Amino acid sequence: MNLDSFSLFRLSLILDESNRGPQIDLAVFRGGCSISDLIPEGDVEEQPEETNTDGKELFPFIVRDLVVSNGTCKVYDKVRDVRHEISSLDLFVPFTSSLVRDSEKQVQPSLDMIINGTPFALKAILCRLTRA
Repeated sequence: MNLDSFSLFRLSLILDESNRGPQIDLAVFRGGCSISDLIPEGDVEEQPEETNTDGKELFPFIVRDLVVSNGTCKVYDKVRDVRHEISSLDLFVPFTSSLVRDSEKQVQPSLDMIINGTPFALKAILCRLTRA
């Protein structure tokens, strides 16, 4: 992760992010999964969404060139004795921002991976999501 020196001038956190070769291994077993200790048990009461009355974003940010390359995710379902694998995961998001002035910018993200031996590719042209 690289912090851009222009963050100060734009009064926003500007990051360039790159992650090569991340790997996630999960196991599902009766009564939970290998990350169960990170997820609260039982029903969690939904907290009412706080509304921002001053019209400003809480934390302005810009992320450029978000890249995940050659990622792997393995899921071992011990209950059904099944293994799933996502390999060669490549994600590229050229730009995203919480700033209103960037809401009209189009980006062309891409997602490529192999899911259980089957290639999957997704390309899109998107605009930033805005609150209605």
